[in-house]
Amino acid sequence: HDALPILDLDVEAFGSGIARLPDIINLVKSSNKNLIIILTVASPGGSTGLTAPAKELAQKLYNTGNLNYIDVMNYDQNWVQPECTYESTDMSKNCYIQNIQAVEIILAKWTNNTDKAKSMLMNGIMMGKADDSKIVKPEMEQLITKWLAENHYGAVMSWGLSRDQDGGDI
Repeated sequence: HDALPILDLDVEAFGSGIARLPDIINLVKSSNKNLIIILTVASPGGSTGLTAPAKELAQKLYNTGNLNYIDVMNYDQNWVQPECTYESTDMSKNCYIQNIQAVEIILAKWTNNTDKAKSMLMNGIMMGKADDSKIVKPEMEQLITKWLAENHYGAVMSWGLSRDQDGGDI
């Protein structure tokens, strides 16, 4: 069967022009009702989950019915979180998991439905040596992916850090 069209909005900076994005998406979506909208945003980590501008944009898109998924770029961060590690096999102490749960709480407030919030949430996992010198190994990516599937989150994506760094990748 035919695949649905996807528009992934990778928003890494929030300048003045971003305020027009919900109107632009409304226009695009009006001519393509089946379009899947993904908002990909960086995360500050920890219990914050999303920055204020990312949260505002995501909520506007959600309120207009134009947000299918939010993809949390849950990597490459200089997070400082007590008892939180990239490599912990204890998922309660894993930085990725703590952050994804924080975003889930935000989405659950908008949707009034934890299951819907989970199904809308994507998590980006980046393997290799991050800017802060922490290393996410393929084994950890597999563990996190398994945890996300077992807990019924929407989707997961991953890639190696070598895409933007010289060497040092695993």
